[in-house]
Amino acid sequence: MDRLRLTPVTGRARIVAVVVLILCTDFQPVNLAGANRSSRFQRPVTSSREVAHATLWLKNAKAASLCDIGRGKGIVFSPDLSEPGNREFFRALGFAYFEDPDWRKVLRQLNAYNQSHPEDPVEVLLVQSHGTNGDALKLQNGNQPDALRSYISAGALLENLEGSGVHTCLLAACNAGRLFRPENYHTVKVGEGNNLFEPATLGIVSTNARLKAGTRIAVPEMLIQLLLQDERLHLVSEGFEVERSRAETDNNYRERLISRFLRFVDAVAAKELPPSNSSAQANQQSTRTPASQ
Repeated sequence: MDRLRLTPVTGRARIVAVVVLILCTDFQPVNLAGANRSSRFQRPVTSSREVAHATLWLKNAKAASLCDIGRGKGIVFSPDLSEPGNREFFRALGFAYFEDPDWRKVLRQLNAYNQSHPEDPVEVLLVQSHGTNGDALKLQNGNQPDALRSYISAGALLENLEGSGVHTCLLAACNAGRLFRPENYHTVKVGEGNNLFEPATLGIVSTNARLKAGTRIAVPEMLIQLLLQDERLHLVSEGFEVERSRAETDNNYRERLISRFLRFVDAVAAKELPPSNSSAQANQQSTRTPASQ
């Protein structure tokens, strides 16, 4: 059976629609084969290894049409980081789009999508969620105490993606590297004084557990960097981080990145539409880059 890799993106600064993950993170790829379920999930290792962008995104680097850009890719958005036009926008680019505050529903929808699209399943999944200071991946409708909200550990996400068809998962969340600390990898454990960990109104999922009961769009910066093969994006496949990161992307760099992304979409759209229409359509979208917590 193919190995499933969970890969947080790292960088020296925050990235456009995502909050940068810190320097060098992720864990050793895990072999999902074997009879003993618990033995499949190895402990994170402290070293790190960068992953070439092309190994993850080369399949559609030269898209012939807009719907080819996200072919074979899926994207998960925390509802409070999304915008009204997100679903239509990403689906038009060929992505499978998932947005819900309940991790259980998102994972169920992903499995249903791949079962109904055997000819073109989601193989690479990008998660635009909150990192909760590196204690858990959080999906929520808002930051009110009673807002719909759920959490999942990195190990539990890997476990639940097993058998889904997803081979690589990219985490676009603040302090994502800290999710792979040995003490936090399998079970969600809240650090002392972490005021970003709000009431889990829809529950928490850890390894071997289930959850208890004028168009605007938001585009993950990591996604833009992958599509543009930006040199500032660093992917790693091993290791974890302990320290919290407060680094942010320079505003000028972010604006340049968004402009490059719009030109990229324009160029692909121009292959399908008359030049006079393709540029206008792409620039009618008001793009922002969400900040996760």
